[in-house]
Amino acid sequence: MTMTIGILTENVGVVGRFLACQLGIEYINTQPLINARPFKVAIAGSSHV
Repeated sequence: MTMTIGILTENVGVVGRFLACQLGIEYINTQPLINARPFKVAIAGSSHV
């Protein structure tokens, strides 16, 4: 599953927002270049729980 998450985080956008919703993370994809990093950090933190 970690591999799948790693792949999905590369595609920040519709897939990113969908994944964020699945994890219950509030992610607003208004500025992808800025939001991409914190989004990946959130995913990393969630995957290690």
